[in-house]
Amino acid sequence: MSSSELSTQPAIQMKGSFFNEEPMFLYDFNTYRILDVNQTALQKYGYSMKEFRQMKITDLGEQIRFESYSDPDIEKSNPQSIWKQNTRHGHTFFVQFTSHLMSYSGQPVKLAVAHDITSDLAVMKTKPHLFPRIEIHTANLPLAVIEWDSQFRVRDWLGKAVEIFGWEFGDVYGKNMFEMGMIPKEHEESIKAELLQFIDRRTPYFNTELETYTEDGRRIHCEWNHSAVYSENGNLLAIYSMVNDVTARKRAKEKIQSSLKEKEILLAEIHHRVKNNLAVITGLLELQSLNTENGEAKEILQDSQMRIISMAMIHEKLYQNENLSQIQFNQYIDELIEVIHESHTTSDNRVNFQIDSDQIQLPITQAIPCGLLLNEIVTNSLKHAFPDNRNNEISILLKVEKQQILFEISDNGIGLPNDFESLESQSLGMTLIRTLSDQLHATLKIGTGPGTTYSLLFQYNQPDSNSQP
Repeated sequence: MSSSELSTQPAIQMKGSFFNEEPMFLYDFNTYRILDVNQTALQKYGYSMKEFRQMKITDLGEQIRFESYSDPDIEKSNPQSIWKQNTRHGHTFFVQFTSHLMSYSGQPVKLAVAHDITSDLAVMKTKPHLFPRIEIHTANLPLAVIEWDSQFRVRDWLGKAVEIFGWEFGDVYGKNMFEMGMIPKEHEESIKAELLQFIDRRTPYFNTELETYTEDGRRIHCEWNHSAVYSENGNLLAIYSMVNDVTARKRAKEKIQSSLKEKEILLAEIHHRVKNNLAVITGLLELQSLNTENGEAKEILQDSQMRIISMAMIHEKLYQNENLSQIQFNQYIDELIEVIHESHTTSDNRVNFQIDSDQIQLPITQAIPCGLLLNEIVTNSLKHAFPDNRNNEISILLKVEKQQILFEISDNGIGLPNDFESLESQSLGMTLIRTLSDQLHATLKIGTGPGTTYSLLFQYNQPDSNSQP
């Protein structure tokens, strides 16, 4: 069948609401001769069907030429083009042709849809060079680029739209996202409300992440970035959506979160077991203390027991926390002081504690040495600072300023002995205090008279707020 024979008979019957929304043309791919048009084309252009079949598609007007379309191969293969059109009665308007190559009776033909873009004429006049460059650019984007009309019906289907969603342009043209079955039923109402709100408020853009269906029924996660274009008089011209398939990224994130959760559970279990093991050790020390008649040995065992309890309490708080790497140290101070106070104070020798502490989260690397220091210094004060029953007081200060922590423990007791410096090297307690201060990289100052003050100043290793939930 020749091209001339094709043009003398009706081609595809372009009837129905879909085929009559915008002018549509069926023309011979090689000769450009028009084979058939729809009813909208007859009304808009003013030609009869007989007149149309005697014309070429190029007789309707001229294509707007752009510098970037100087290559004829690019121009011929490009599925979209912008044309200046003339009606039978001399009226001029602009259309964007979207065409698709197909076969009819064994011959190559093209189905072209003419979308009227006359309302965009002002933009085209000021920046005509942008149009082809935008088309070439979107073709290479790793995103789907969708143009919708004011009713959210598809007018263009660019970029990776086919690759991401599976539908060809001809399958979706003129349909809105809900008719396509793209949006899960459970999200339809909320998405409609968000889109209407976006349009009503005339905001320039709207971003959301949404589960979306593909043509083959797969459910994928997509980031949608909508931009609205309005005319000078405020009418909505078009909505452009840039869609990124983030399914792989979301699954990878979920996998990482699941792995982190498993590690958090394991770490919590480790803290729990360490705490239990330390409890067993303190229990053994207590049994040994009960079976020891030597007063000095009993005191040594009790001191060791309190040191282990101070560490066990930190592991217990870490196990109880959502955050497994840091503890609220001001709360820990209150709880540890209560334990120390009960184990060392008798009815004849009561001590009043004054605690002034900032709300401080300490990482485990600083919490354990600070806890051991607190236990060592307070225990030492309770044992040696108050030989007589008087107004006994121990003060604890914990402050943060300019990323430094001031940790100060003082009492109003009798103070240190005159030969303190010579005795210091023989004292296990002072050796521990010096060693723990070095672990914190702290400056340690010891003052005496009246009472005794231990002052430590060290850098605050502030925990990363993003490292744990």
